[in-house]
Amino acid sequence: MDDGGMVVPNTYVCLQTEHVKKFHCDGKSCQSLCCRGWGIAIDNAAWKKYKKIKGKAGKSILSHIKKKDGKHMIKLREDRSCPFLREDFLCSLQHDYGEAYLSDICRTYPRLMRVVDQLLECSLCLTCPVAAKLVLLQESPMEFEQVEFLAKEALDVRFFQWSKGLVKLPELQYAAISLLQDRRFSMDQRLIILGFFLEHIQDTEDMEKWSDIVRFYASDDIAEQAPEMFRAIRFYPEQYLKAMFSLVEALYGEKSNLHIWLEGLEDVTRVFGFEGDHIEVPVSSLLSSYEEHYPAAKKELMDHYGHIFENYLVNEFFANMYPFRVEGNLVQNYGVFLLGYKLMEFILVAMKANRGAAVDEETLVENISGFANFIDHTPKYLEAIRQEAWKQGAGTAAFLKSLLQA
Repeated sequence: MDDGGMVVPNTYVCLQTEHVKKFHCDGKSCQSLCCRGWGIAIDNAAWKKYKKIKGKAGKSILSHIKKKDGKHMIKLREDRSCPFLREDFLCSLQHDYGEAYLSDICRTYPRLMRVVDQLLECSLCLTCPVAAKLVLLQESPMEFEQVEFLAKEALDVRFFQWSKGLVKLPELQYAAISLLQDRRFSMDQRLIILGFFLEHIQDTEDMEKWSDIVRFYASDDIAEQAPEMFRAIRFYPEQYLKAMFSLVEALYGEKSNLHIWLEGLEDVTRVFGFEGDHIEVPVSSLLSSYEEHYPAAKKELMDHYGHIFENYLVNEFFANMYPFRVEGNLVQNYGVFLLGYKLMEFILVAMKANRGAAVDEETLVENISGFANFIDHTPKYLEAIRQEAWKQGAGTAAFLKSLLQA
């Protein structure tokens, strides 16, 4: 589990995706979407700086800040935009006083930082459309670099508490990412191997042996064992559809933000012949629609845009500290990771099946970024995914791998 926290000034070893150093914030490129509709917190260091600004300028800044639940928050305009957002989509605070006067969350976003002991991991959050394009559209496999990071001021990060195996996080992530980027296999096949890997680690109580398992799964030798793994897998479309519609119903049935952020949900209703907002799930009647539309649409997406889905999976696994994101064992964390991805894929495939050639890489990136926004703005999302992974014994690897096609 992780807890919000502040990094004290210190030097860290930072492992980051290659995109972090390439990212440059340009409000004009996205019309500063991050300055609209979000609750914007002001940390104590920034608050003290604002209080020292004299005259009308200082009073004006403080008039746009309120205290809520013991925290200083920016009072948004009626249109839910930040009062410091200028007409040219630049920040008046940064323009007038420099980047040092930004709140830590504004200065850090869309960089996502995680701390485990003295290791700092940094990636880009896909809620930012500029970051999403940078991360998702790269055709070559995502690379990582290790740099020295000096935290001159407090930063918006999350600290991870120690739990069994967390000390091995970098090794586990290295092997998992190697598997997710192995283009000898389809995307589902990579996820199957990942499931076997995490199950193998979980079943090995002696953590000293984990390094040997990591080396095996990250090596070329895995290709020799993969066919045996695939033969052990049987895809059950009924189980897959039941899981997907259970998630859609849990998140969409109550008019949640899923409908707002991901327009492709309407494509799901059209492909499967639903009417109105409420989605019922008679699985037997869905199979014909699935078999008619999904396999071909999914194949076309993966053939043309497989690198986009790969980059999403790699970024998601690294940025959210899998396989230790939620309370539970490694296989249960794998379940949350897999089901979250499968839900997004399910909706995007429906979009492709319904719209055909109109779905291009720009459409995919826009909707994946929207899905990331939905995750961040819908507290029920993670709980719904977790409940589905746990339901009816569904936290087992056997169930999870039944959702994948070898």
